[in-house]
Amino acid sequence: MFGLSIIGIMVFHYFEHIRSAHLLLESEQFWDYYIGSTGVDFFLFLSGMGLFYSLTKNDDICQFYKKRLVRILPAYLLVSMPFFAWRDFIHLHTGILTFIRDLLFLNFIDHADTTYWFIFFIIVMYCKYNIHFDIWLPLPY
Repeated sequence: MFGLSIIGIMVFHYFEHIRSAHLLLESEQFWDYYIGSTGVDFFLFLSGMGLFYSLTKNDDICQFYKKRLVRILPAYLLVSMPFFAWRDFIHLHTGILTFIRDLLFLNFIDHADTTYWFIFFIIVMYCKYNIHFDIWLPLPY
């Protein structure tokens, strides 16, 4: 299911790219209009289901967050640091402050810089998840 949703996301981005160049064929317009970014919706739903089963299996919240951070932060830093370094130091010449603001998602909040928005979204959802989990399904303490 995750694989199908990822393929849906890839197809959406493909159509988004060719839509901007006004090159969509009629069959592609059908996909773009009716299906669009539903791959993202399915991916987020499946991720939420995985989080639910993960937290019901082991209710140690510190271990839960540690596991998530170890999964997401190294990959994020490996990809984002070279990109933001190139963009902030070489391409735009905005300097170290912008580089740090980019890494910490502050430019996303202040200036709607949507580069790597999904990582910020995932981190916010992880932070909110435990609150919602406890409200809807309280764990025995």
